[in-house]
Order: sequence, then C-alpha cells, then structure tokens
Amino acid sequence: MKVLFLVPRYHTNMIAIVEGLQQAGHSVAMICLRRESVEDYTFLIPHILGDNFTQDDAKDLIRDMRPNLVLCRPEEHGHDTLAWFARRQGCKVVQYDQSSSTRPDGLRALLKDIALTASRVLRRGALWRMSPNTGRQGERPCLWTRPYPFPMHTNADEDAQDSNGVDLTILFVGKLSMARKRHTWLLDALENVEKPAKVIFVGEGFDPQTAASNRSADYYALRQLYRKADIFVLATAREQYGISVLEAMASGCAVLCADSSGVACAIQHGNNGMLFEEQSFQDFNAKFLDLVNDAALRQRLGTAAFESVRDNHPISRYAEAVESLLD
Repeated sequence: MKVLFLVPRYHTNMIAIVEGLQQAGHSVAMICLRRESVEDYTFLIPHILGDNFTQDDAKDLIRDMRPNLVLCRPEEHGHDTLAWFARRQGCKVVQYDQSSSTRPDGLRALLKDIALTASRVLRRGALWRMSPNTGRQGERPCLWTRPYPFPMHTNADEDAQDSNGVDLTILFVGKLSMARKRHTWLLDALENVEKPAKVIFVGEGFDPQTAASNRSADYYALRQLYRKADIFVLATAREQYGISVLEAMASGCAVLCADSSGVACAIQHGNNGMLFEEQSFQDFNAKFLDLVNDAALRQRLGTAAFESVRDNHPISRYAEAVESLLD
C-alpha cells in the first residue's frame, strides 16, 4: 500500500507512525506546509511546500505515486486543494485528527456530527476520519470515524541519564506561550513541595519564571528526559488529546493530566496514572503532592503506565487501522 500524508509539519510524534507503516511493508510519503527546527528524518524525508517545492510539484508527486490512501490534517487550508486533487486521481482521502471518536446522545449532537462530516467531505473529499481519542464511555460512536491506538515506542528499558543526585525529577512539555497549557499551575504547586526536586520545562516560547529550565529538545533528547523523569505533568485545559502523556507513560513515568483531556481515555485513574478535575487547581495540587510525597505510588503508576502502552500502543497497530480503511 502507498500512503501519503498531508500535514502541517513532520512532528516527531509521527516517527512511530511512519516506522510502523514501513515495517508493515507500505511505502510512505509526506507533504508538509513548513519545517520546524526540531525534526528527525531518519525514516522519511518530507517534501516541504514553499521550500523549492510547489503545489504543482505536489500534484506531480501524487500523479507519480498514485497513493492508495491520503491522510490529511484538517487544521491547514493549504492542503485542501491537494486532498481534492488526490481524490480526483482515484485516491481514498481520510482526515486524521485528535478530536473525540464519540458524541453525546441527543439530536443536537447528532446534527453537529452530520455537519462536521459534511464539512470534511466538501472541503477535502474525506468521508472517513481517524482519531486516537476513543472518547467517553457510554457515548455514541461518531459517524464514519475509526478510532485507533496512537503508536508508541516504549522507552523504559533504556538507561536513564544521571539525575545529578536529585531524588525527584518533574517534567513539563508544552508551549509556554500558550496560556491554556497552564504551566503556572505547576509553578504554584511547586511552592508546596518540601523536598529537593529538579523541574524541567520543555517547549517553545519564553517565560521569565522558567527561563533557566526552558529548552527545546529533539526526538532522542526528549526520550531521555522522559526516561529520567519521575513525574510528568500536563495541566492543559481543553486538550484534544495530549500525546506527550503517552510518551511519558511509554517511559515508565507517573503522569498527571486533566480528566477532560482526550488522552484520559488511556488512563485508569489510580491504576496507570492520575486524573484531576480540569477546572480545580485544588484537585490538581492535591494529586500532584500525592505523587511527590509517595515514591511507591509513583513506581506503581509508572510501571503500569509502561505496561499499558507496551500492550495497547505498539507501532504495528497503526498500520492495521490504516489497512482496515481500505477493506
């Protein structure tokens, strides 16, 4: 099978996706709107629009490749024309995003689901969509939506870097420039921590309170940071999914995120991670301190997190989900 991705950029969280498809014997190509400073081209060199690569070049690539399947992100209007062009060439176009695969019961939710389906068909010729967000229990499946487990490389068997003698390492990954990421919640909660702790902030943007720890990291450096972290915090409000949580779990890290986050579907509270009430800083603070003060709890949650990702998110699952779309 030939698979073409139309994406904003070649994000590092797509490395396992590309590798899994290639291991299953499929050829993969990618057309991106832009490149970022931290990218890894070990398995795939993408075509960057605007970087001596035009829409006409992209259409020539589609004609020559004749992909069986085109996977398109919905956020970027620049790819809609290419998606429709691929559809006219006989390719199947599928939208992939991170919004919920389920909807509440009721007429209003059904009508919204129908409207969203019609929009993706009209805008990019995609009837079906894929999402790793399996939604809430008890809700109805969204129309023409295929949930799948986001593929992850497990990381807990690799040697961690030295933690400089610090007993506790806390990691935050996210754009510091975005208020809804709420890294300030972590800063406020740290005021109640009475033991030595190393806190690492990774993400784009600048914040004077975190400048000493702020950094960007490539794929392999970030895997090392996950591996040596004891606690990973995602305080974000209104997070569609939150792949960084899965990345931390894949490294055996105890995680804390909001119960409204899409990735909460992969967490059983108190078993393989901790969930807090999205709008309650008090609940966030209390559960964060539980993790800080209880090493046995961190170890138990981290071990269960690693096992759940290993068992439920192998890189082979993504290829199986993609293949099922062509059945």
